[in-house]
Amino acid sequence: MRRRRPPAPPLPPQPPPPLPHSFSLVHLYWHVSKCNGKKVCAVFDASSRRILTGGEFDEGTTENSILILQEALDSFGWLTSISQVMTDHGAQFYANKRGENGGMIAGSRNKPL
Repeated sequence: MRRRRPPAPPLPPQPPPPLPHSFSLVHLYWHVSKCNGKKVCAVFDASSRRILTGGEFDEGTTENSILILQEALDSFGWLTSISQVMTDHGAQFYANKRGENGGMIAGSRNKPL
């Protein structure tokens, strides 16, 4: 009687292929720190997954987003230019209209600035 081999284990998931050029696309994310409650912003390179820059702020605002992105451009602009920025749909990046009672106005969410 022939023995059957046990099934092979599944292959681990493969990472997405790298983009052709580092710094062609960066991700900009906001997070609330569990340590001190401050708003943390970080800029990641999509190709290398490297954190380019980051900072802690009292408020997560559009101005602070621009400030941290400008810091990444100042630090790595000599190497190459950043051509695309991908963000989440946070209030720092999108206009969200609110009514008199503070609630969202229908159809106003997630409109790019």
